Amino acid sequence: MNNSTQTDRAFPGAASGAGALQYPRNPVNLVDRIFAVVFVVYIISLIVLPTGNVLGVNVKLLLFLALMPPALDRCLRQEPSSAAWLLAIPTLFSFWVLLGLLNSFPLSLVLAEYKDLITTLAGSWLIALFIAQSEARTIRFLRLVVYCVAAIGAVKIAILYYSFTSGVSVAEIIRGISRAFGVELVTLDFGDFGRVEFISDGLIPLCLFAVVGLRVELGLRRVTMLLLLAVSVFSAVLTFSRYLWVFSTLAICMGLVSARKEPIHLLFLAVAATVTAMFYDLLYAMISFRFSDSHTDDSDFARNEQKSALATFFEEAPVFGHGLGSYTPQVIRSETLPYSYENQLLALAGQIGIVGLLLLSGLLLAYYRKLIATRHHSLTYKSTVMALLLTWILGGLLNPGLISSTAAVSYGFLWALGGLRRSPERAPD
Repeated sequence: MNNSTQTDRAFPGAASGAGALQYPRNPVNLVDRIFAVVFVVYIISLIVLPTGNVLGVNVKLLLFLALMPPALDRCLRQEPSSAAWLLAIPTLFSFWVLLGLLNSFPLSLVLAEYKDLITTLAGSWLIALFIAQSEARTIRFLRLVVYCVAAIGAVKIAILYYSFTSGVSVAEIIRGISRAFGVELVTLDFGDFGRVEFISDGLIPLCLFAVVGLRVELGLRRVTMLLLLAVSVFSAVLTFSRYLWVFSTLAICMGLVSARKEPIHLLFLAVAATVTAMFYDLLYAMISFRFSDSHTDDSDFARNEQKSALATFFEEAPVFGHGLGSYTPQVIRSETLPYSYENQLLALAGQIGIVGLLLLSGLLLAYYRKLIATRHHSLTYKSTVMALLLTWILGGLLNPGLISSTAAVSYGFLWALGGLRRSPERAPD
């Protein structure tokens, strides 16, 4: 018996004529609509906002808290047995909160990293809950992320245009955005260009894969596909991140491998080759600049220094680690968040130990079990999605982006890719 039938029988006068008492016909649908609306706003905020704080208010956290009541209601109706996990997982990781405090690390840092970890896990769960076996919602979520990431690319183009017309350097504009949002965005001067890297840029390669490989499934017109590709590729170039450059190239290649062969892909390759030829000198200069010893030595030296210190940090407590919020005083990357390191995987090993890493690995396998077990996809498609996941995780050896509320969108995006059915139908031209 569905909820609508239950409501009608409980309130037989709800559908009667004038003067009858009016009751909600289906309050469950209202809760689901609230959940869907708040969820969309939450995902947009995770991708678009440089940080959670806007005018001193943590918008992302407020949206997350607003999302939890309708999400819990939806979860208890659909999978009441999963409620135990919702309590068990935060409780298990609270052990490392206690461990961090026992090792004399500041309460504020311990709770900050615990919040990052829980919002990552909870955000991934919320995405799966939103999709919940619905092909339409899967496509809606994937399209939402793709368009939001493209919107960020458009913002970067606007920043570059403003820099050209005003004479203000890109680096100075980024520093102004950092001051406005209270966050330290990475920037770098390069003549008329400059490094523009936002928190959500880790999503760019995943979106490039989806746009190239799943045009039909996402219902993208060919022109729309080319525009999304152009903006997203340009956005990736402006990050000046060697990791994102390589990952984006790999994602496009994987998309071409897993996609249905279409003339549009030949056009894309032709356009890419033409643009590369036209701007070869500029592209060569940018790549040479980014890979030059003067710019790689400092970052590589810092990472090597962290690797050595974090290896010792892990060896001091290999089983359970030092607790959340912990860090090694030998190397501190950020005075604000000293537990944050470029080599995040090794830092996590020192913080939660082998036991904690095994727990996270188990949760990861459980989350992506559908991708591994499904028979709806070819081995080629499953292999490409798994390769994207592996590349994303290995990025934790170079960048501290694996644990955050925004990182949950990446995990959820890959989860949605794994659950998406490949459609035999053609997308509109």
